[in-house]
Amino acid sequence: MRKGCSIVFGFIILSLILAIVVELAILPHGNPIRKSPDGIRDYVLSLTPIEMSKEDVFKIIDSKADWRLAAGSAQGVIFDSVIAGWPVAPGGRSIVGESHIIISLGTYRAISGFLIEREVRASLAFDAEGKLIDVHVQKLLSL
Repeated sequence: MRKGCSIVFGFIILSLILAIVVELAILPHGNPIRKSPDGIRDYVLSLTPIEMSKEDVFKIIDSKADWRLAAGSAQGVIFDSVIAGWPVAPGGRSIVGESHIIISLGTYRAISGFLIEREVRASLAFDAEGKLIDVHVQKLLSL
C-alpha cells in the first residue's frame, strides 16, 4: 500500500515540477506577453519604435488581433499624461509627454496559478508632435 502511495505522490511532484519548468522556460518564448515587463516593452518597441507617429501606432494596434484600447481609453481618446503622475516607467521616473494611450496587449493564465488571469497593458507616451517617446508595461492580476 505504501509503495503505491509513494509512486502516486512522486508522480504528482514530478508533474508540478514539469508544469513550472514549462511555464518558466518554454511558454515565454511562444507568447511575448508571458515575458518580463522589460521583455514585453522590447517587443512593443520592435513593432512601434520610438518616434513612430500616433497614427501609425493606431494602425499597428488595429492590425494586432489581441491588442485593443484598454477600458477607459475608448476609441481614440487620448489621455493627458499628467493623470496623477501615472504611468511610472522603469526606475521610478514618470513618463513625460503631451499625451498617452493605454492598450491591452492580451491576457493569459499561468499554469502554476490556473485560477489567476493576467492582463498585460502598455502605456505609450507621445510628445507634442504626436511621436512615440516611451512605453511602460504593466501586468495586472485578476481572479
